[in-house]
Amino acid sequence: MCELKVRVIAPQKDEQVAQDVIYARVEQDHVFLKDVLGVAHSIQNALISTIDIGKETLSLRQSSVVGPFLRFLEACDSAE
Repeated sequence: MCELKVRVIAPQKDEQVAQDVIYARVEQDHVFLKDVLGVAHSIQNALISTIDIGKETLSLRQSSVVGPFLRFLEACDSAE
């Protein structure tokens, strides 16, 4: 099984925020992560940037505009 180390990349920041992650999902204003023990993590205002199975890493791009943008997309989907 392949567990991932999760890094958040943002202006002025590049840090590991989780490890042994086996599940990731983009939600309304955050990325929801779950590790092998079932512990949940929520990374606000982020999107999945890169998944590299060879290096066992998942990179998230974090920005203050991501949350409002994702809510806007959800509103557009609901209006269709």
